[in-house]
Amino acid sequence: MSKTKLRVFPAISRNIDSARYIDELMRAARFSDRNGFAGILLFAGNDTLVEPWSIAQHILAHTAESSPLIAVNPIYMHPFTVAKFVSSFALLYHRKVYLNMITGTATSDLQGLGEQRSHQDRYSRLGEFIHIVRQLLASTRPVTFNGKFYASSYARACRRR
Repeated sequence: MSKTKLRVFPAISRNIDSARYIDELMRAARFSDRNGFAGILLFAGNDTLVEPWSIAQHILAHTAESSPLIAVNPIYMHPFTVAKFVSSFALLYHRKVYLNMITGTATSDLQGLGEQRSHQDRYSRLGEFIHIVRQLLASTRPVTFNGKFYASSYARACRRR
């Protein structure tokens, strides 16, 4: 039996003051660095002031060890784009990027984005999303996928030999 490593990711509450929000995120990221935590949780949603991928890059560029745990919702981003970001950050910063795969956001946000899918369909879509991201990150060959929610022919996002 292998040992399981516990990874701790502090989070901060959302803040409507953008300057204060970024300062608090960076303080939490530096706190993670100093105290041996894995990184910091970055929320996704219509109410976040800074796109989590943008602040993830900022954290990676301004900390020594902190790795972001980025909330990823298929309604906001395509799996190919997620794989490209993860691959790019790993190449640029030589650090892990953790993904917190989610399906939900505020009901008003779902409605505002025209999301008509049921709760179950959102989870099914997330399953396909995760499958594609994993394939893109692991494969040295182009990825072809044809599912209920996503299709790709010969996509090659990341890994090269």
